[in-house]
Amino acid sequence: MAGVFKVSRPPVALEEAVQPDAWRAVSRRLLISARLLWKPLEDGLRGFEATHGTRTQAQYHEYAVLMEHAGAFFVLAGGAVENALKALLLKQALEGGRIVRTEDDLIDVVRKSHNLIALAKRAGLELSEGEARLLGRLATYVVWAGRYPFPVQAPTAPDLDKHQTRDHDWREITAFIKKLETL
Repeated sequence: MAGVFKVSRPPVALEEAVQPDAWRAVSRRLLISARLLWKPLEDGLRGFEATHGTRTQAQYHEYAVLMEHAGAFFVLAGGAVENALKALLLKQALEGGRIVRTEDDLIDVVRKSHNLIALAKRAGLELSEGEARLLGRLATYVVWAGRYPFPVQAPTAPDLDKHQTRDHDWREITAFIKKLETL
């Protein structure tokens, strides 16, 4: 049948899923995909900045279209951070003598949560103010802003800036993931 192909990476077996490297591999794949979306986002940001006060309607439209990648970028980047955090939690559990043999054991260690700040705290990380803001913004996109038109729970006033894209987002996200990989 034309256009049909096998998925090149089937789900891993539980024996592999209980290894931190499996979680790191997913983190890396998500980050690679996020990187593809960062380039147009960065071009849009630079275009808006370069034409501030002088931009035409056509330029505005061009840059706004590029900025449409923000939701998908932040979902992927947030997923990469989430998987890196869960790899760290799993590594810590295994190094601490925790036996992880069943799906329930695995879920207990990595938690069914997208709350990146809570996951980081559970891993014993002391977050800088900037890291906490970054994780909060990423979690907002992973939970709803990059996936749905409206949150189930209305965002509070401090959440409003979580929907802004900054020219240094990529650098901060990759630096945080590299930090997690060294722990």
